[in-house]
Amino acid sequence: MKEKSPKNQPASAVTPVAAATAQLASASQPAKTRGRPRKARPYQIDGRSGWWANPTLPDGSRPLRKFESEAKAEQWIAEQLEQAAAGLQPALGGPERATVAQMLFKYAYRCTVLKGGADAELTRINNYLHGGGLPALRLVTDDSDRRKLEQMAPRPRAKNQEGWQQYIDVRRGLRTETYALIHRIGSMTCAKLTTELLGDLATTMESEGLSPSTVQKELALLKAAFNTAIREWRWKGFENPAVGIKLGKSESRFVRVSSDEEQRLVEALNRCDNPQMLPLVELAITTCARKGSLLAMKWSQVSLETREVHVWGKGFNVRHSSHT
Repeated sequence: MKEKSPKNQPASAVTPVAAATAQLASASQPAKTRGRPRKARPYQIDGRSGWWANPTLPDGSRPLRKFESEAKAEQWIAEQLEQAAAGLQPALGGPERATVAQMLFKYAYRCTVLKGGADAELTRINNYLHGGGLPALRLVTDDSDRRKLEQMAPRPRAKNQEGWQQYIDVRRGLRTETYALIHRIGSMTCAKLTTELLGDLATTMESEGLSPSTVQKELALLKAAFNTAIREWRWKGFENPAVGIKLGKSESRFVRVSSDEEQRLVEALNRCDNPQMLPLVELAITTCARKGSLLAMKWSQVSLETREVHVWGKGFNVRHSSHT
């Protein structure tokens, strides 16, 4: 009976890397025997043709596959071990390599896109992305109403009316140190970000007039993103720098409008030059829907027969509102 050998295989079946690997393995290890060896090397089974590969991967799994040649089996084993090793590496290269902006960029695609308050959170995230030199993100929906994120190309500064532009400039001027610190944090590697620096951010935000609720949301974003990296992205040994900071409580923003105030509001809206404002405000008062839900409303969400409108609430719970 003629002995099987890799030399009998076509030249295309053996790549240079696989050939070098097989040659090194043959020189450093004893000759193969039939049966199943303990090491991840190809083997043959009595009474069966071909070569079998059954490596043990780091996660304990043992994929099994049959090949026509020993060289192909050797190459497949090497590929499986390499892919398994790459899969165990920390995402983004770990906290020593990933910047805060890169971490938040990935977090936005992983978590923010699914949140009811995604638009507000993306506004905060985009400030860090700007500091890290990454494109800003915005939430969009496709034709099937599925959410996804879209990268925004840099756009020239919009031309606003003089009075409105002055208001914007004044507001931005009041937050100069806050934005500068956020941009600086966005460009830092995560491993260099300290609890002390995040404490400085909280102090700076409050000193520039931002409410405790706004500061709480800023730090809660960073805390949640780092927790996700530690839990899901294999950032083993990394300590969340936002854990040591005590977060304040969000302020209640519920507004009660009396009948007299509502009447005066309607009278003022009747004098408004924009004819769309009155029905929009009436719809808001009747449904208690958020501004974003009202502005994004489509006719497919409205039923004139039942006098109902279906809008997405926070947490993706469908809310049915009727206008009677």
